[in-house]
Formats: sequence, C-alpha cells, structure tokens
Amino acid sequence: MKEMTSRKIAAALFFVAGLIISFYGVTFIFKAAKCKSWPMAQGTILHSSPIDSRDIPENKTKDVLRPYIVYEYMVGDKYYTSNNIAYLNVISWFDISDTYFSGSYAEVMALLRKYPVYHEVKVHYNPENVDDAVLDTGLKAPIFMPFILGLLLTYISFHVYIYGLTGHFYDKKHV
Repeated sequence: MKEMTSRKIAAALFFVAGLIISFYGVTFIFKAAKCKSWPMAQGTILHSSPIDSRDIPENKTKDVLRPYIVYEYMVGDKYYTSNNIAYLNVISWFDISDTYFSGSYAEVMALLRKYPVYHEVKVHYNPENVDDAVLDTGLKAPIFMPFILGLLLTYISFHVYIYGLTGHFYDKKHV
C-alpha cells in the first residue's frame, strides 16, 4: 500500500511538472512566432566572424565554431545594436541561442556569408522592447524543446500511474 501511494505521488509530480513545462513551451512558441510580425528596420552588419565554442562542455573533443554577428539598426532617431540571430532565448542557462547555429567551419562560414560586414539587412525588432531584435524569424527546433519535454513528463506520469495501479512494475520477487 505504501508503494502504491509513492507511485501516485510520483505520477502526480511528473504530471504537474509536465503541465507547467508544456504551458511554458506553448507560450514560448507563441512568443517566438510573434517575432515574424514585429516591425522591420533597415540594419547594417558591423561585425561578422566565427568564434570558438570550446567553452561549451559537450564540444571539448572537437573543433566547433559559432557565428558572432553584430548589427546596428535605427528606430526613430536612435541607433541600437544587437547580436541575436534568431529568437532562441529559450533557456538562457543552456546557452541554446548561441549553440543552435554552431557547427563546423564550413557550416558557420556558409551562414556568415549571408551576413558580411557593412551588408544591409532587415532587422525585426520588438515594438515593446526595441533593444530586442532578430535577423531570422524562423521557428527553430530548440523553440519546441520545452513543450516536448512537458509532453514527455506528462506521458511518464500516466505510465507511472497506470502501471503503478495495476502492479506491472518490475517486482524483485519474480526474478
């Protein structure tokens, strides 16, 4: 009986966590999709180069680069600068926005060729926070990660609950 209660509690915790993370994921997807409708300003690339990504722990064994693009744009009579390529501030502690465009030298250089220094670009900026701007308004895979994680946790909660009630979990007595 005690084991059944702990399974129900575990299932409830997974379910609540899954719902919260899924809700966050859906709101994040809507925020990211909204940047497509942000106003545009004409911008100029100030800096465009590859930088080393060896500071990312999972990339210690291979040479991985990431693009570093700085651009300037004018809204009203004020100039702003940004280095955001796309709206990927999903989880800042995972540094996803920086690592999404990472890759080999050839991959990063192919992206940087689209943004040479002094090249004019269309910049999408957030009308509610003009400092928030992007060059690419496409929805990238990391944007969907919180939602998918939430769905996975919700699925796990049902799995724990159902198998916890029917007793189909691994039982040491049957070994």
